[in-house]
Amino acid sequence: AKLFPETVELTPCAIQAAASAAGVPAESLLLHRLEQHWLWVAPHGLPFQFGLLEDEDIDEPARLREKLTTLYRHRKLCNDELYFTSTGEDPVPDGMRSWSAFDAFQQVSPPLPVNPGAFAIAAGLAVRAADN
Repeated sequence: AKLFPETVELTPCAIQAAASAAGVPAESLLLHRLEQHWLWVAPHGLPFQFGLLEDEDIDEPARLREKLTTLYRHRKLCNDELYFTSTGEDPVPDGMRSWSAFDAFQQVSPPLPVNPGAFAIAAGLAVRAADN
């Protein structure tokens, strides 16, 4: 195809950028549900770290908070809120908050998608500081 990318961006960085632009508190852990994985991302205001959890690692979504507490090394710096998005129409797990990727933009026009979480990565790429 003779395409030569100028930028390579990590998915967790794009999610952090979108969450920051959308007003998610800078000390909140982020969780993004993919088709067969759970991507967790460090808060955008704290030291960077991320990881993937397999569906097999999570016997029930209610235990996600407990699992993430053990995985993020700087958990003591986080607040108690965990913010959730999903590529699908998964329900928000108990004890978590959802956020809309469209809150990252100053202007939006209806109709908006039913699941704004499916656009979290795209929103993060759109609001990257390096591109503004």
